[in-house]
Amino acid sequence: MTLTFLILLPLIGLVGLVLAFVLFRHLGCQPPDEPFASISLEIRRSLLVFLTRGGLVLVAFLFLVLLALSRWASSGTTAGFVGAAMLSAGVVVVSALITSRTVTLTVAAAGRSGSEAATDVAFSGASICGLVTASVGLISLSLVYFMAARGPLEPVDLAGYVLGGTTVSLFCRLGGGIFSKAADLTSSLISRFEPGIARDDRRNPASVAEKAGDYAGKLCGAASELLEAWGGSIVATVLIASSGLSTIVNITNENRTDYMSLPVLIGGIGLGASIISLLSRYLFSRWDAGTAFRLCHLIAAVILLVGVFLVVNTLELELGVFYAVLIGVISGLVVGLLTEWYTSGPPIRRIAHASSLGTVTNILAGFTVGMQSTALPVLTISGAVLIAYNYAGIYGIGLAAVGMLATMGGSLTLSAFGPIIDGSIGVVRLAGAQPVWLDGLTRLHITGNSTTAAGKSLITGVSALAALALLSAYARLVGLPSIDLVNPTVIVGFFLGGILPFFVSDAIITSIGKATFVEIEESRRQFREIPGLREGNQLPDNRRFAEMATWAALKEMALPLLVTVASPVIIAQVLGRSTLAGMMAGALLSAILLAFLMIHAGTAWDNAHKHLDLSQPHAASTDQLTAAQIGDLVGDPFKDGCGPAVIVLVRLMAITALVASPLLR
Repeated sequence: MTLTFLILLPLIGLVGLVLAFVLFRHLGCQPPDEPFASISLEIRRSLLVFLTRGGLVLVAFLFLVLLALSRWASSGTTAGFVGAAMLSAGVVVVSALITSRTVTLTVAAAGRSGSEAATDVAFSGASICGLVTASVGLISLSLVYFMAARGPLEPVDLAGYVLGGTTVSLFCRLGGGIFSKAADLTSSLISRFEPGIARDDRRNPASVAEKAGDYAGKLCGAASELLEAWGGSIVATVLIASSGLSTIVNITNENRTDYMSLPVLIGGIGLGASIISLLSRYLFSRWDAGTAFRLCHLIAAVILLVGVFLVVNTLELELGVFYAVLIGVISGLVVGLLTEWYTSGPPIRRIAHASSLGTVTNILAGFTVGMQSTALPVLTISGAVLIAYNYAGIYGIGLAAVGMLATMGGSLTLSAFGPIIDGSIGVVRLAGAQPVWLDGLTRLHITGNSTTAAGKSLITGVSALAALALLSAYARLVGLPSIDLVNPTVIVGFFLGGILPFFVSDAIITSIGKATFVEIEESRRQFREIPGLREGNQLPDNRRFAEMATWAALKEMALPLLVTVASPVIIAQVLGRSTLAGMMAGALLSAILLAFLMIHAGTAWDNAHKHLDLSQPHAASTDQLTAAQIGDLVGDPFKDGCGPAVIVLVRLMAITALVASPLLR
């Protein structure tokens, strides 16, 4: 029976790919009028510069990791690493190109039929990204799992598969985040050095790179991170089942295969639920975007739970595993609603009101929102851990993580909707459209920001549960009967892990600052050396600027990436297995709190600025709006750079520890 279910998984993935192709054809190919078309083309060219240059550096880095793996890891682990890295990189490129095309069509739809038509086009493009990513992930993971369960691979080799995806994910979050935020700051600050040049001015050399950076940092990072977190949670649960590590569920040699297969089957059910929920969006076309998205997410959750219940009963597994999935799904919904409240509810109006007293009160209000927003999501995750463990042990905690992100296709759709709307607004502003024309898209922008933040918060919650499951699997693989927090070496590891997310955050923000200085100098050089640029008779050299910005971002990301990959192995070799276990636990706690604070505070600052734009459209020069703009600039590196990157750090450390476990026994 399990074999029959596993065979169906690639078929579900193929259905998702067919639907993505149908949606792609449905989008049409009617380009916007000039100058929107030429601006969209320039943004796409800058994006391709980042992808090609970044791809060369990524290949070189992956080759170095591959050499290290080939010396002590199994051939199955090495092959899984290479395959997953190539797959994740391919999904990133496809998603970025689809999004850039969708932005062009969204602008055309908004100009011809208004914001309602723009919403439909943006949602269709985001759905394509979600379906392609989830379908390719399901097909590949089901095939790799089948080989591990019944073929030449061992279950532990699945860790190599996750390591490849995690490496690409961190690469996109770091490189794309630095590229995006440095260009964002440059485009905003250049007016201080070049009077008369605004942020969204075609004469501004950083303006096009900023829009391309939104695709690179937000979309590419979200696609690779959701795919990797989804796969990581499934693999962690499979490894727990393969080792029989559970004090509640009775995993025996006779039913071990069924328990190992269940997380993969849940991934397939989740994709089917995502397909149905995305199609149901068109039934709510007259509803506002935020309400329609919440209903779609709820529909997917209900279908997922019904499917999981039927599979659990068919395989005659203990009912406690279904309750673990149920609590994971409920926790995911709660975390998403909490994120939406903190980033688009009363807190943003409080930040907007605080802006009336200046920049200082705006910054303080944003930080307080961020700090307050850590409590309820962490309490929700803590409750999920206790309830899932009560019903199914450590295996149940892994299943809760799987259930939280099982509908990954729909989650990525919501995460991609924001960058598409953001890119459309950027194109329109670069073309010099009237502010009134942008009101509808700006309202959608607030919704898009909140859905994107909800996706990041969901990943944070999944990472907490998955990292805990991976920590248990690591302890079992290296022969640690328990992790004793009274042991001084474990405490030292706990402290070292706690400072690591802060170190990475410092490195990212410092890197953004360094890259910004380089890009400002390049912008000023172009104004000096390109005749007619200041007068508007000539366009800036966008390709040259994109190349320079890409290399600056790639150079600056080297240190945090190297520390993240190397620190688990070094700590284990120097201080021992127990210290590494403590380090993983300390990094988990620190990263979760930092991620929630930065994601929620950064998005709240951004939406407070948008709220003032809508409520005071003619007050662009007021001190209140200026303070909100500065808060937005401060929050951008938090929500799009540091926050997502530190949570990837935890998963990468845990997977690296698993892959390196043969050296630590």
